[in-house]
Amino acid sequence: DTLFCKYQLPAPPESSSILYKVFAVTRDGRILAAGGKSNHLHLWCLEARQLFRIIQMPTKVRAIRHLEFLPDSFDAGSNQVLGVLSQDGIMRFINIQTCKLLFEIGSLDEGISSSAISPHGRYIASIMENGSLNIYSVQALTQEINKEEVRAQN
Repeated sequence: DTLFCKYQLPAPPESSSILYKVFAVTRDGRILAAGGKSNHLHLWCLEARQLFRIIQMPTKVRAIRHLEFLPDSFDAGSNQVLGVLSQDGIMRFINIQTCKLLFEIGSLDEGISSSAISPHGRYIASIMENGSLNIYSVQALTQEINKEEVRAQN
């Protein structure tokens, strides 16, 4: 058996200065997120083989170092939340449909070098720039969001 290229996604649009360095794919295999030396994040529909959304990260983001979808047992593998680790050591979690920033981990003082999300999406393990290992509870991080939304509705 030999491996062959089934298809190739086109290069980023000429209007984009992005050079892809990292990517992540949803568990259902429908969406590919790609980023690199830019604050733009490209979302590709793999079935249609087309770029369908460009998300602009905050201006302080100059490069994307790691991408990982947050698994959710209730979304049938469509993975709507994407973790984006940038050069500033902060990992921002965004909803790829609403483009809303949900929460972030790490800081300028305590930056993240690398990160991994547990298979069921309950925990995020991060190696910090100072060499320590931090484990974050996704439930605790998202409870803060829910509290803020409840406060905003009152």
